Amino acid sequence: MSRFDLIIFDCDGVLVDSEILAAQVESKLLTEAGYPITAGEIGERFSGMTWRDILLAVENEAEIPLQSTLIEQHHTILESRLKRELQPIAGVREAVAQLSEPRCICSNSTEERIKMMLTKVGLIDVFEPKIFSAESLGPDRAKPKPDVFLHGAEKMGPGRKTLWLSRIRSTASPVPRRPACGL
Repeated sequence: MSRFDLIIFDCDGVLVDSEILAAQVESKLLTEAGYPITAGEIGERFSGMTWRDILLAVENEAEIPLQSTLIEQHHTILESRLKRELQPIAGVREAVAQLSEPRCICSNSTEERIKMMLTKVGLIDVFEPKIFSAESLGPDRAKPKPDVFLHGAEKMGPGRKTLWLSRIRSTASPVPRRPACGL
């Protein structure tokens, strides 16, 4: 018998190597906008944050206005790079294949992007249709808030007594521990 009733995976950086590609795009756009930063620094300082939230944090910290066109530029450039360069995390298919527990994905990426990435790396059959995006829940419900995890757990079957998150990032505002978020 399994220790877990459900396993919830993040997608970016857990199943696919999209985080480094996103950090490279973000560092390039911010540097060009007058805020020099490396991809490594993006990963250290803003891991788990949406691009919108990164822009807001940079504007507040540096007191420089950033153009709203950066949001669309980011989307266009990142989509292109993901379609060309995305790879699965090494060994992930084999690891997931060994699991017998129900599983799903809860991510800040859009459902469309998650499906594109999983299809590109050959993992769509392992998770579809159990894919949940924080974006579909409405504004300001992205991780590190627990909303997408709670939504995914509820959709996978209410009353789960135990579950495991494949990764909780250590960010400035981490996902609350079980008592705070109800998991």
